[in-house]
Amino acid sequence: MKDFFRVYLAGIVTSIKTGAAYRANFILMNLFDLLWTVAAPLVTILIYGAGASFPGWTFWEAMLMQAIFGLSSALCAVFTENIVWETMNHVREGTLETVLLKPMPPILYMFSTCFRINSFGGVLGSLVLIAVSSVNCEITYSNLPLCILLFLAGFAVNAASALISAAASFKWVANSRLFEINLSFENFGKYPVKIFPFALRMVVTFLLPFAAMGCFPAEILLGRFDFVNLLAVIPAVLFLLFAVWLYNHMIRLYEGVGG
Repeated sequence: MKDFFRVYLAGIVTSIKTGAAYRANFILMNLFDLLWTVAAPLVTILIYGAGASFPGWTFWEAMLMQAIFGLSSALCAVFTENIVWETMNHVREGTLETVLLKPMPPILYMFSTCFRINSFGGVLGSLVLIAVSSVNCEITYSNLPLCILLFLAGFAVNAASALISAAASFKWVANSRLFEINLSFENFGKYPVKIFPFALRMVVTFLLPFAAMGCFPAEILLGRFDFVNLLAVIPAVLFLLFAVWLYNHMIRLYEGVGG
């Protein structure tokens, strides 16, 4: 594990140096992420501006929920999502063998190379939105540890989705649409689960708990503690463990260039 952190640190340094070498690209990518994050709640602004609302949620509470969701998505973009494209490129170009020869588990090495410095704009934008929204809401700071726990569960679900999409690359190289489907499905996490039908509510709570990316942490932070929300941690951990197992299993089935 010590070797992994040493290699991971080297990956972060490499990403920073790459960003420094292409400054214009670094600035534009982060600026784009920042603007995209700030503009993401536009639908909510239009809903409340038209006089409608999410039942039981004020405008700033809804903004807080979507800002937390945005932070989870941005952190996943920085730390985990790039494993999809890294794996896909290795399989397509026939360079995965160089990964398999490394003296460490392939999944750990792949994670050490997927750090993406060009996505920090989204993190910054989400933190600003959280700060502004928190000032206009009644926050229960004593619930912050539980909020962080559920936030980590949401991060685990997103990371697991990326791993499953990456694992499919070993047999289905051009699978970028699969990851796009995952990204579309995770958007359920930035809306209150109670607005969805019962069946969909159960899916985003217990089967694929994307609600832990935004809705559940916001509810707990706003003092709406519900023990059922905490149960989402269990399927999130199981989903991540399954994704890790699947990725390692698909590596063993790898047969050469092109999957």
